[in-house]
Amino acid sequence: MTMTSSSRGFLPLGGGSATFTCEPVKQLNPLTFIDPGKIRRIRGIAPTARIAPQTVNTIIETARGQLTQHIPDVFIFADTSKGVTSGKSPGFGVSLVAESTTGVKLFAECGSVPGIEDRLQGTPQALAERCVNKLYREIQRGGCVTSSLQPIAILLMCLNTEDVSKIRFGRLTEAAMQTLRDVKSICGLEYKIEEVVEADSQGELILTTVGIGKVNLGRSAI
Repeated sequence: MTMTSSSRGFLPLGGGSATFTCEPVKQLNPLTFIDPGKIRRIRGIAPTARIAPQTVNTIIETARGQLTQHIPDVFIFADTSKGVTSGKSPGFGVSLVAESTTGVKLFAECGSVPGIEDRLQGTPQALAERCVNKLYREIQRGGCVTSSLQPIAILLMCLNTEDVSKIRFGRLTEAAMQTLRDVKSICGLEYKIEEVVEADSQGELILTTVGIGKVNLGRSAI
C-alpha cells in the first residue's frame, strides 16, 4: 500500500492531488491490540503552498519547542510547494504523529482556514500550538487507536475472520458509537465492552468481538 502526492491543495480552492495504490486483500486477520505502551518519539510534517518560506520554519520551531518539553525525540519535516505542485490557494498546516513503544500511532493535524475573524488564531504560531494541544488530547484520551480512526477500526473488527479481535480504545467518539449501532443493525454483530481498570485510565475501553468472516470474492474481468 502506497500513497504519493503530486500537488498540495489548501482551502478554499484546493487543487491538491494524490495517488493511492493498494494490493487486493482476500480476507482480514483478527487482531489483539491492547497495550498502548509509552510514547517514545514524535514525528511530523509541515506543508505550505504559495506563501513565504519562513512560515514553515515558524510552524516547526513553535511545535518542536512545546513538544521537546516532554519528549526529546521530536522531528518535523518541511514540505514546501511551489508552482504547479502548490494547488490553487495559499495555505499552511502541520501533522503530528506520536509513536509508542508498542507501535501505537496517535496523530493530530491542523490546516489554515482563510477568512476567519480572529487573525491571531490564524497565525502559523497559533496553528502549531493548536495542533500540539490536539495531539496532547489524543494521548490523554488513551487507547491504541486515534479518535478519528475509531469507526474504521470497529468496522474492520466486524469484517475480519470468524475469530476473536480485541482492541483498546480511548473514550469513544460519537462517530464510533454510531458505527457500533450500524454494525449491530446491518450485520447483527455485537461487541463486548469492558472498562480498563487502571489508575491512569481516562475512560479507556476494550472492545472484543468475533468477525463475520467477510471474504473478497472479486475477480478481474477477462
